[in-house]
Amino acid sequence: MPGPNYVAAIDQGTTGTRFMIFDHAGKDVASHYEEHHQIYPQPGWVEHDAGEIGDRTHTTIGGGMAKGQVRANDLAAIGITNQRVRVRAIDGKGRVQGPQPTSSFPDGATGQQVLTVTVT
Repeated sequence: MPGPNYVAAIDQGTTGTRFMIFDHAGKDVASHYEEHHQIYPQPGWVEHDAGEIGDRTHTTIGGGMAKGQVRANDLAAIGITNQRVRVRAIDGKGRVQGPQPTSSFPDGATGQQVLTVTVT
C-alpha cells in the first residue's frame, strides 16, 4: 500500500479561510476558500466570530478534499497559519467555549496599551 501522496495547508486569514492540497513536487492539487464576516464593534476595531471561523475551516477542508478527490489517509501532514491574536478553548466536540468574538490582525483595540508600554 503506497504512503501519503500529499500535504495540505489551512490558511486562516483576515477575510477568510483557504484549504490547499499539494503533491510531492509542490504542485497545487486542489483548494477551497470561504469568506467570513467582519465585525466592527467600534471604529478601528475588527473582530470575527470564532464559531464561524471553525465552521468555515471545516467547510474548506471538505471542499478541498472533494475537489482533489483526496482522502484523509492520503495526507502526510497539514500545516496551519492563523492571524488571530486571541486564543479560544474548544471542547471535545469542536465547539468554541467562552466569548465568541476574536480580534483580527488589523484590530486597533489594544493600540493605546501598546503605545503606553512602548513609551514607558
